[in-house]
Amino acid sequence: MKKKLLLVFLLIFTLFTAAGCGLFGGGGDENEEKYEGLEYLASPVNLQIKNKVLSWDAVENATKYEVYVNGKKKATVSETSYDFGSQKGDFLTFYVIAVGPDYSNSAKSLTIAYHADIATVAAGILGAAEELEWNFDEDFARELAKRGVTAEKFALEAAAIDALTTALENDEQIENADDLKELLDEFLDADIDLEPYVSAILLALRPSLEDSYDRATSPQEKEALGEILGLYDAEYENLVLAVANAIEYAFDVYTALSEDFFDLLDELNDSNGVEDAETLFAIKDEIVDAFLDTLPSRRDLALVYRIFAKAIEMIVDENELSELFYDSATQFANMNVLQFELFFKLLEEFDLDFYNDALEITETQTSKELAEIEVFVLVLKKVDDFLDENEELVNEIDAALTAEQKEKLMLSMLRLQYELLENMYGVEIEFDEELYLDFVAVMNLLGEKAFDYIIESDGALLLLSAELAGFEIHYDYYNHTSYYFNDVTNVEYDYFGEWAYARDLVSVDCLAELVNAYKATVAELTDEQILAIIDYFMANFEMAWSLDEYQDETFVEVITSFVGLATENLGDLRALFDELLAHAEETGFFAGLKATLTQIHEHYVDEFGPDYQGDEDNHDYEENTMIIFLAKFLEPFYTDNETKIEEFIDIFFDRFAELAEEGLIDATVEEVEEIRSELEAWVEDALDYFAEFKTYDPDNLTPDQKDRLTEFRSNLQ
Repeated sequence: MKKKLLLVFLLIFTLFTAAGCGLFGGGGDENEEKYEGLEYLASPVNLQIKNKVLSWDAVENATKYEVYVNGKKKATVSETSYDFGSQKGDFLTFYVIAVGPDYSNSAKSLTIAYHADIATVAAGILGAAEELEWNFDEDFARELAKRGVTAEKFALEAAAIDALTTALENDEQIENADDLKELLDEFLDADIDLEPYVSAILLALRPSLEDSYDRATSPQEKEALGEILGLYDAEYENLVLAVANAIEYAFDVYTALSEDFFDLLDELNDSNGVEDAETLFAIKDEIVDAFLDTLPSRRDLALVYRIFAKAIEMIVDENELSELFYDSATQFANMNVLQFELFFKLLEEFDLDFYNDALEITETQTSKELAEIEVFVLVLKKVDDFLDENEELVNEIDAALTAEQKEKLMLSMLRLQYELLENMYGVEIEFDEELYLDFVAVMNLLGEKAFDYIIESDGALLLLSAELAGFEIHYDYYNHTSYYFNDVTNVEYDYFGEWAYARDLVSVDCLAELVNAYKATVAELTDEQILAIIDYFMANFEMAWSLDEYQDETFVEVITSFVGLATENLGDLRALFDELLAHAEETGFFAGLKATLTQIHEHYVDEFGPDYQGDEDNHDYEENTMIIFLAKFLEPFYTDNETKIEEFIDIFFDRFAELAEEGLIDATVEEVEEIRSELEAWVEDALDYFAEFKTYDPDNLTPDQKDRLTEFRSNLQ
């Protein structure tokens, strides 16, 4: 009972804690002033006590330091030391906060304690630990004392920890959620200061890391462990604060949970495994409310960003990305707090009503794959409505970093990637950064349009693509039998012809919807925006090819040449393509194509029965009918755009001839010109054929008409 209850609690609580704050840690600071865009100063580090003088390292941009004694502000000094000789008492604790103009105050430093006799205090801590059969050494006890733990305090805190762990091991002490809450509340009432314990544990881990470093055999492992040890040395005090803050934050969220949360846990436990969506969503709401009432501290998040910056610096030496994270830690922290708030507000929207809507889809939709897509679209619609309703918060997140910071972040990450590639391949890589920025801007815009299209179309292209991918044929070698089915829609077909006809109809629908997707996305871009995408991919193609030791430079030149030709004529090509799509819409191309496929299918069923294969007449009827349909569609389009099409053919072959002359393709100029002449003659003949074919009736062809169609098919092959 206890293990099941505790598991449910920890799973839910850990899930949302991880989702909400991840590695950022840091509970809300009741002394944290309202964020006004100022960068937080770094926390003072390296606090030392000698001869009743407290000292610390200077903090960049700090002009004053607030000194706290036993948790109360005692002095404000401009130096990096504080003489507390006049202070009475054998035990005092200190921490320092940095202050500076045009900056927000730093988070507090790691606490350091003054003991008149620290050796006696450490011995007392060791004695109390032995009584509880806790096994740690004198260095561990001394670190606890250094960070403000007395023997008496340790005895009380250790007793609280021991009571918690003993109760968790005893099935009889936790029968329900209220028992669990009572136990946790008693533990928190002990008001344990986590910093000393985190500090002592991290110090205790260092020897094992050093041992692992000494025993490491591979250079990569040794380098990684060396970087971790380096981070210990450079950021040890900040690491302690970050870990302690993360644990404190989890405690803060727990404290924010209402009494109802634990009653709901009991309800869920009493359900004996029966799904209770209402209770689960009520639990979710309680957790979300707790997180929204307990947003992380920007100061604590800024601290984590500075640690992260130092870690990056150690991995890649001096790096502008580490500089950006360090200098703009507060802005990044502010952005994360706002994102955190947005995330949990969004989570609020996924309520029991939404669950029931999604459940209805899964219960009524016979296809698992199609149900998943429909639920996905339902989620996107919910997110879209939510973002519209929370536009102000979305805009705050967008404005958290300046345009310059966003650009620097993107370019810094890009440069870091290329630096790693250069180290891997031992070559210098050149890349147009403006090209990358233009590409990112266009892809963001394209992503927004794709998002809107999916919502407005109810995910039509996704559904059709999934259905098309589901058509399969399975051959049973044992029984020498073929099975025709769609694995997505769960439809079985008795015959190949029936299966192929269904597949072809879905293919046409998929193609028609792909055109709709194009119109809603790519067609909305300008020529310059499309060129930005093409140029970016070509730059990556050329770079990737250059890293291949077996590269074929001729192949790259040919590809680059033809892509360049396309980009030079992009505006005209797009205009012609748009003309083709407009013509398809005006003539009802896709509806006509489906009608033609139906005509072909019904003909074969009537002529050869439902088990037809299509090759009974060597596919003559199928191919003739399709040629006649395409002739009706293509002949008027080509006639209206003949000059444009011929110009493109000439441009293409002119470039082909240039490449042949330069020896970049396996053909002579004469051979290219011969192919050009043959193609031009074929196109001219095709137009005559189409003008004739469009008058044909596939069900009433004369012998001469059949001969003409056979002749055309032969020429086409």
